[in-house]
Amino acid sequence: EKFFPKFFGFFDNEDGHYMIMENLMIGKKKCCTLDVKMGQRTYGPDASEKKIEHQKANDEKTTTAKLGSRLTGYSMYDANSDETTKVGKDLTFKIATREEMVTHYQSYFNNGNGVRKEVIQAIIPWLKELLQWFEEKPTCRFYSSSLLFTYDGADEKPNISGRMIDFAHVFPIEDGGKDDGYIMGLKVLIEIFEELSA
Repeated sequence: EKFFPKFFGFFDNEDGHYMIMENLMIGKKKCCTLDVKMGQRTYGPDASEKKIEHQKANDEKTTTAKLGSRLTGYSMYDANSDETTKVGKDLTFKIATREEMVTHYQSYFNNGNGVRKEVIQAIIPWLKELLQWFEEKPTCRFYSSSLLFTYDGADEKPNISGRMIDFAHVFPIEDGGKDDGYIMGLKVLIEIFEELSA
């Protein structure tokens, strides 16, 4: 349960059927969020040929295929101006190399006075535990699923959390393998975070 948002049941109204999930932004005065789409491909085995062609092209021109993850968006807090800035797909979709990815992670963890290494150090053990779970208990493959990170940019204590989100394309593993694309993405992410927090 430490890897997923808490589930509070379902809610129905005239617009549809909804799941009620934990709000990971609660309790954070200046919430900095980071969405990272995990895996080396974003299409599942149920995808149409047209979707596979489209998604494969996107995966190849971004960092998905090469590094096992892709930044989709984030918000960062500047302590000097007391302002939060959002960075969306118009910029993150252009990230094509590891170096560019590192630059954006530096921006996410920077509060205007430098990279907050203590925040990064606080989330690395969680990432390593998640990696161990994927390697030792492979049950499903996750396509187009994300990791969502949140921390309070205005708080001296890290108060950072990570959760897996977006489970529309999850399939049981029936070939005895593992989710190698997700595992690769986690290893690269841990490697980058360890570099930034050293």
